[in-house]
Amino acid sequence: LQRGPREGGGVIARSPVGSPDEAPPPASSPAPPVDPRRVAVQGLLAVMLADGLIRPGERRFIDAFVARTGLPPLSEADIRPWRPNEVPRPPEPRPILEAMVDLCFIDRERDGTEWRVVREFARAWGFPLDELEAMGRQREAAQASAVTRLWRALRRLFVLDGA
Repeated sequence: LQRGPREGGGVIARSPVGSPDEAPPPASSPAPPVDPRRVAVQGLLAVMLADGLIRPGERRFIDAFVARTGLPPLSEADIRPWRPNEVPRPPEPRPILEAMVDLCFIDRERDGTEWRVVREFARAWGFPLDELEAMGRQREAAQASAVTRLWRALRRLFVLDGA
């Protein structure tokens, strides 16, 4: 029995420090490669479930995407609101974010809760938020009806004339 460094009690054994016979610590196993198809599905599910509802059009959109990409059908465990910190950063986030933006507009109107989810994924993946907002504005403009576009044009005209 040896005395501790501060006379605070006995030490049964000391571990050797840097013994030359020691094997190096095992290398951590490399992270599995990121499957962008799977990441896309998880992001789409997060958007779909942002408002707590699964609408038929949204579910068809996701099921069709899963089928086109060759992934197995979704299990019940897959269908949950994924968080950005649970999903790996894809090698190229833009196309996945574009699909998430499209899903936000599937009912022809951007839902604020869904949009916040898309913004959080973009932020987590290091995607510029100004580019994401531009995508949203472009999609919104494309979805707008003729009457809505006319109203916006008139409103811009009056704002400019009133300045």
